[in-house]
Amino acid sequence: MPDHEGCAHAARERGEPLLATASTVERWLLIEQPGPWGAEALVESGLPSLVAEEVRRQARDAGVRPILIRRPGGRTGASRDAFLVTTRPGDRRVEHVRFDDPEELLDLDLRGFRDTAGPVAAVHPEPVVLVCTNGRHDACCASEGRPVAAAAAEVLGDRVWECSHIGGDRFAANVVWLPDGVYYGRVRPSEVAALAARHAAGRLSLDHYRGRAPDPFPVQAAEALARRELDHDTLDDVTVVDDEVVGHDRRVVVLAIAGQAWRVVVRVDRHAPARLTCGADRLAAAPRYRLEELSRLPAATSG
Repeated sequence: MPDHEGCAHAARERGEPLLATASTVERWLLIEQPGPWGAEALVESGLPSLVAEEVRRQARDAGVRPILIRRPGGRTGASRDAFLVTTRPGDRRVEHVRFDDPEELLDLDLRGFRDTAGPVAAVHPEPVVLVCTNGRHDACCASEGRPVAAAAAEVLGDRVWECSHIGGDRFAANVVWLPDGVYYGRVRPSEVAALAARHAAGRLSLDHYRGRAPDPFPVQAAEALARRELDHDTLDDVTVVDDEVVGHDRRVVVLAIAGQAWRVVVRVDRHAPARLTCGADRLAAAPRYRLEELSRLPAATSG
């Protein structure tokens, strides 16, 4: 057990659910940068400051989220890796670039990556598995994440990378499977092998499931709540057919689950205020999602 009891411990103690907490990201830029990272990792690392600032500007303009990555246990080679990842439904892929000089990152075509249906770099056939260990951003990410990253590397080898902040510090250890865009939280080192085996078989671990990028949070909630109610953990046979906001506190989502259409009504309110990160200086109330209706629709709806 980690010796740090911060926001992740407190969230477990108050029973805060994991569902509907995955960051809503469509496009990612993963940059290998060994060594320590600051709270704002991209611009507080060993990357040259002018390169880091320009990458941040280009990524922001292209709607791409930059994330730093490093090997568990340290760097192993002279050249470094970068990955372009899209997690959009129907267009999930990983592209790979090797670089020797960080200035080469400025040659990446992030706008082309955003606007082009096909790859702009070499297609990478393997998944990329991220484990957040950005302790300068939140201490729980380091204390909970590093043992999980080491355990994952033993099981999955070079597919695994430590990464900078990806959201949801209080759910550490956080693991993200790319390009599936699946977020898992509260993962323990002893659970990694089973989690990896389930995911490789196309099945989610619903006990750890936070949601799937890039779905909006209420849609993530509808999917996760329906999956749990129906005990349905198959990864790739749940799709969003329709999504409607009703009033200020309800979302009506139609899901196709294994070819059958379901109407899911989710009510949105708030948890009691709490400190949501180790460094928070004030209390905040996280969204809470309740299942109000789950009903099967006529077959024609799914078409």
